[in-house]
Amino acid sequence: MLDPRHLLRWVYLGRLSVASAIFIAGVVNWAKQETDASKLTVVTVAFALVTVLTVVSFAYSEIYRKPLGKTFLYLQSILDLLLVTVVVHVTPGSPDSGSVSQFSALYILVIATATLMLPVGGGLLVAALGIVLFFADTVFGLNAQMHNSIVWAQLGVFAAVSLGCAVLASQLQKAGEGKEVLVAALEHARLEADDILR
Repeated sequence: MLDPRHLLRWVYLGRLSVASAIFIAGVVNWAKQETDASKLTVVTVAFALVTVLTVVSFAYSEIYRKPLGKTFLYLQSILDLLLVTVVVHVTPGSPDSGSVSQFSALYILVIATATLMLPVGGGLLVAALGIVLFFADTVFGLNAQMHNSIVWAQLGVFAAVSLGCAVLASQLQKAGEGKEVLVAALEHARLEADDILR
């Protein structure tokens, strides 16, 4: 399986980049009076929470080198899903997309990352939560009409990507397990050879 610490470093960097970019865009648009104060408040709270939680997560995983359990990895994925939901909520979509944000594709990145860090079922669980969050924000947050085919197409793409990622992650995990067995067998053979040569 892929080393979660290596992938988490990139997740931290990407998360802080997205949070910073959406915060700066919110402040600039608010200064131009192109957005309302409620969206700026949402963006500011999201930026503050994401920054604090990412710094705490970084300290936990990189400075103190604590073991990364499933709960920690699930919480990282949930935090990423919530950040993407905020981004989708505050960014307007184009008129031809039925008021759905163009940033909704970030859900795919979170789903793909989660399937690499979590067990197969965990990646599907994160994908299901992402679909629920996107659906809820689309219906309740943006007042988009659900007969819009683009919304349903995006939900279908999220589901297809999550299943594809789950299959790929399963194959990668099987290959990783095979590699570990091979390394153990080679180590055992080396020890036997050392015993014979003595």
